[in-house]
Amino acid sequence: MLFDDSAAENGGFQKTWGEENDPAEHFSAVSLSAILALAVGCFSPLYLINRVFFFLPITSGVLALLALWRIRRSEGRLTGSAMARAALVLTLAALSAVPVRDAIYRRELIRQGKEFFSLVIEAAQKGDTLELSQLKQYQSSRETINDEVAYWRNQLSDPLAAPVTVQLLGNSVLLAIYNLGENAKITYRRTADIARDEKNDSDSVCMIYAVTYSEHGEKKTFLIPLYAARTRDKKNGVALWKCLRYPKEPIPLEGTRE
Repeated sequence: MLFDDSAAENGGFQKTWGEENDPAEHFSAVSLSAILALAVGCFSPLYLINRVFFFLPITSGVLALLALWRIRRSEGRLTGSAMARAALVLTLAALSAVPVRDAIYRRELIRQGKEFFSLVIEAAQKGDTLELSQLKQYQSSRETINDEVAYWRNQLSDPLAAPVTVQLLGNSVLLAIYNLGENAKITYRRTADIARDEKNDSDSVCMIYAVTYSEHGEKKTFLIPLYAARTRDKKNGVALWKCLRYPKEPIPLEGTRE
């Protein structure tokens, strides 16, 4: 019965709710916060694909915690704790996978950087200034040079390209590598810096290389930093590289004579 008719007042019946038949004990609603948390949590893995979706796991986590708090305080009037917990699992899984994703991303960037800088070093050792100038452009925009004399004439007459060209031709580090030639052993030492530009979908990297050569029977070493940028070809997704700048002076390295 919904009402308790056993009590009467002023000759009439007073209808009261029976505690044993309280509708609140028989009806409970699903927490809207839990539903939203699970819905957003299903999209949280998108954060692993692109960092612009960072708000998804954060929103899902906040909604899930809010849902659990409301369900606990509702004294049985709200359900959905299983959905809230599932949303938390999805959120924590996405966030915990971020360090793994970043490590893989960094490793692949360094691997590609090493392959690109090997071309730069090879061109420097050969003294191929044309190839070095081409490496300062993304692969997709590099020109096919048939007349090298005409190419340099145009470069030196271009007011925008001329300063870069002159710097390239007179770069002390590139000249030193060229003079040392194939007798110098140039090896990767470490990656000094990596930066990510989400807006332009590009990366920049600075790698340190050690140049070891022999002089008067002694082995000597100096360090050079090489800077490059990597972007993505939007047509086919291929990574494109170019040198940002060449170092003007080598870095002295003490205590490396053998």
